[in-house]
Amino acid sequence: MKIKNNAFDWAALFAPLVMCFVSAVLILARWSEIPDQIGIHYTIDGTQDGTGSKKLLFVILGLAVAMVLLMCVISHHPSMWNIPVKITDNNSFIVYRLAKYMLEFDQLLISAMFCAFVLMSAFETKLPMWFWIGAIGALVVGNLVFIITIMVKGKQYE
Repeated sequence: MKIKNNAFDWAALFAPLVMCFVSAVLILARWSEIPDQIGIHYTIDGTQDGTGSKKLLFVILGLAVAMVLLMCVISHHPSMWNIPVKITDNNSFIVYRLAKYMLEFDQLLISAMFCAFVLMSAFETKLPMWFWIGAIGALVVGNLVFIITIMVKGKQYE
C-alpha cells in the first residue's frame, strides 16, 4: 500500500534536515573558536566526561541526516513494519497512516536531540537535565500513545 505524503509528512522530512543544516552553518561560522578537543560524552546532568576531535561534530550531524533519510525510506514501505494488529483492507489506511506519523514524530525528536548535542558540544554549553528527560520522555510516551492508538483503531476497523 502506498501512503501519499501530506503537509506533515513533508514537514517531518525537511524540518530535521533544516535543523542539521542550521547546526552545520553555526558550527562552520564559529569553527575557529571551537577548541580542537570537544565534549563528546556527558553525564545525565550535562557534565562532560569524555572528549574527542571537533571534526566529530560533522560525523554526528552526518549520522542524523542518514537517520532522517533512512526513516524516510522506511516510511514508504509499510509492509516492512511490525504492526501489533492484523492488517485488513478496512484498517490498512488508518493503521499505516498512524504508524507513519509515529515514525515521523520519532524522526523529529531524535533529530532535535542530535542537533542539540552537537551544538552543546561545539559551544561548550550544558543542556539542562530537564531537556534530556523531556526529550526521552516524549519519545517513550509518544510511542506508547501511537502504539495504543494503532491497536485500538486497527481493531476498530478490522
